[in-house]
Amino acid sequence: MERFIALVITWVALWGEINGANIITGLIVAVVIMSVFPSQNPVNHHLRFVGTCKFLGKFLVDLVVSSLDVARTVLFPTPKRLEVKVVSVQLHTNDPLITTIVCNAMTLTPGTMTVAIHEPSRTMKLHVLGHADADTVQRHVYELEQRVMNALSCEPRDRKSS
Repeated sequence: MERFIALVITWVALWGEINGANIITGLIVAVVIMSVFPSQNPVNHHLRFVGTCKFLGKFLVDLVVSSLDVARTVLFPTPKRLEVKVVSVQLHTNDPLITTIVCNAMTLTPGTMTVAIHEPSRTMKLHVLGHADADTVQRHVYELEQRVMNALSCEPRDRKSS
């Protein structure tokens, strides 16, 4: 039901005007979208306020720190700072949403980029700029993954509500 309401609100917001025609067409579009693209995820996710605030706060700090590191690398390059490597990290979660958020957060952080994710083994490959050992990168990813899991509560989805 939440997805349905979100689709209707998004439709009305895209049109920029609340009126009967937009609401009715939003209802029709939401029914069509939910019929054509049913949810495949067997889990409901709910944001936890404190966990989400901690995740976003630490993520913003990571963005600033890594941006400064990349700026320093560009302004004052050294062979050690220009060193690049690909690090493999096996995630603990099986949840596709958590995996997606972790991969995107790493890609959005300057100096790192998710190159690939191998779903069966949950192994994430990261391209890393600068001299960083694999253990440090893995620990950082695991801490990020834990913060994402703390931000989301996951409950089995009732098949009737999907």
